[in-house]
Amino acid sequence: MGAANVIIKPIYPNTCNKGIEESSTAAGYFLVIIAQIFVAFQFIIEEKFMKNYTCHPLKAIGWEGVWGSSLYLILLIIFQKIQCPNPVTDKWNWTTALCTKNDSNEYHLEDSIFALRQIASNGMLLFYSLLFIFSIAIFNFVGITVTKIASSPARAVIDSVRTVVIWAFFMMPIVDVCHQEHFNWIQFLGFMFLIFGTLVYNEIIQLPFAKKTENENLPNITKDDQDFPQQNSNNLNENIKNLENGVENENLNSKNIRNSVAPHVQ
Repeated sequence: MGAANVIIKPIYPNTCNKGIEESSTAAGYFLVIIAQIFVAFQFIIEEKFMKNYTCHPLKAIGWEGVWGSSLYLILLIIFQKIQCPNPVTDKWNWTTALCTKNDSNEYHLEDSIFALRQIASNGMLLFYSLLFIFSIAIFNFVGITVTKIASSPARAVIDSVRTVVIWAFFMMPIVDVCHQEHFNWIQFLGFMFLIFGTLVYNEIIQLPFAKKTENENLPNITKDDQDFPQQNSNNLNENIKNLENGVENENLNSKNIRNSVAPHVQ
C-alpha cells in the first residue's frame, strides 16, 4: 500500500510534453515491482554470502564489478547487432522503451558507440557520468558493509530513507519545472507508511497489540530435547566413573611393577 501511494503519477504543467511518459505509466509500475523483487533477492544473497564467508566488503564489491562488467561486455556486443523496428506513432511502445535511437535515426537495442560520442561531446554529461559511477560505487560499498555488520533488513530501512531524500530533492526549486515533484499528501503518507511498515516488520518498532509472547520467542522443545540434558549428565557421570577406574587400574599396575622390580634391585 505504501509503495502504491509513493509511485502515484505526478502532475506536470501543461507546457511540458509528457505524452509518451503518461502513456507508459502502467509499464513503469510493472518495472518498479520487478526491480523491487530483484533488489530483495540481491540483499538476501549478499547477506548470506557476507555472513558465511570471511570477505571484506570492498573486495566483495570489487568482484561484483568484475563479474558484472564481464557479463555486460558480452551482452552489449550482442545487443549492438539487434536492430529494433521504427515506431509508427509517437506514443509509447516497446521500441521507444527498450531501444536507443542513434544519430542515423535507427533504433538499436544498444548503441554504445553513439553513447560514447554523446558523452565526449558534452562536458556536463561526462561529469555527471563520472559522478554517477563514483556515487554508485560508494553506495554499494556502504550498503554491503551495513549488510555485513548488521543485516539486510537494516539495509532495507536505510534504503527507504534514501527514497525520501530523493523525493525531497526533486521538490526543490532548482529542479527544472518539467521534472520537478510537487508535494502530495498521498505520497507523503505513502512514504511514512512504507518506512513504518519496514520498521515494524524488522521488529525495530514493536506494536503493543502485536508483541510476541514469551512462548512464541522460545524455540519449539520436543520431549527428546527435554531429555537431552539428563542424558548428557548421565553420560558425563559415566565417563567420570570410567576415568576414575582407569586411574585406579594404572595405579595398581604401577604398584605391581614396583613390587616385581624390587627383588631384582635388591
